[in-house]
Amino acid sequence: MIKFIKKIFKGKTEIEKLEAQHKDLLNQAFIASKSNRTLSDTLTFKASKIEEKIIELRKNETNKKN
Repeated sequence: MIKFIKKIFKGKTEIEKLEAQHKDLLNQAFIASKSNRTLSDTLTFKASKIEEKIIELRKNETNKKN
């Protein structure tokens, strides 16, 4: 219960924000794929760039722990 309360007030980390943005872009790309393939490809590309940032942040986070 205490962990839940702390999580509510802690706010989102940068990785969590990027993950949410990545998920949103992929959802938009899926919707756009039905009507505008170019837009879908652009959104997918943006999502892949965000994914690269997430991977880099996780790698840096792991290196700091060691």
